[in-house]
Amino acid sequence: MTSPSTTIAPSTAHMRAEWTLDSRPICSAVEAAIGPRESKPIGLLPPLVEVIVSYLKVNNGSIFGAREWETLCGKVGPVPALPLNIENIWQSACSAFPGKNVHETHMLVYIPATVDKKPLTLRSLGEIAMRYFPANAGGYGYICDSMVALQGNRPIERSYWVLMTKDVLSESRNKSYADQQAMVTELATKALAAYEVPGTLEAAACILVQYFSSHADSKTRLFSNSPTTYTRCQEKIERYHLVVGGFAPAGLNVFDDFDNNDIGVAVLRKF
Repeated sequence: MTSPSTTIAPSTAHMRAEWTLDSRPICSAVEAAIGPRESKPIGLLPPLVEVIVSYLKVNNGSIFGAREWETLCGKVGPVPALPLNIENIWQSACSAFPGKNVHETHMLVYIPATVDKKPLTLRSLGEIAMRYFPANAGGYGYICDSMVALQGNRPIERSYWVLMTKDVLSESRNKSYADQQAMVTELATKALAAYEVPGTLEAAACILVQYFSSHADSKTRLFSNSPTTYTRCQEKIERYHLVVGGFAPAGLNVFDDFDNNDIGVAVLRKF
């Protein structure tokens, strides 16, 4: 009598290898298991996100997903879909910094709506940062009072991913916001991608989580004080845009705009 065959689930490594060739068989298998996805957003199926994020991280990546949030910051909800072509995006040539690939110049970061059941805001992000900067009352090296009052408790409506540059655009320093915004629009047209100026919470979160996840002996301080670098952000207080950066050993700074040669603009796209 022939014994029944045993079905063995493919290993994560095998799934990663399959994904690099063609994502459709994996997506089809997951769809068969969880049912039709007419009501779901078009993109990488959520059950596959963690597998692909792990794969991209192994292959050169500054990536901070749900696993990193939960290990270093607190409980977050399930991650949303990623584009089916996320690996192609990650490995493609970078239009913002010619001569390099996107995985060298960008960071892929999950922006959760809540962390430990609390809305993610600039204030709550600062509370998380206090674990790493206990000497800072609000978690930041400096954050202006007016910004905290007007923007500090403003939550995001939904969770999403952002792909943000690790530096400001070349030649974007010491320009007006209008000129910087024009540079971002030109880049979006050139790259055929929906690049935009970062929001203040997005910029602060992306910069801080890279610090949280870096090695204790060599902490990563993007948009640092050496050389001093800030990115302008979309939000304004009265007529001044907020800026994020100048990340010193004492912490990250968030405040309103001023005339300074150190202020450029980063770019991001949302998924």
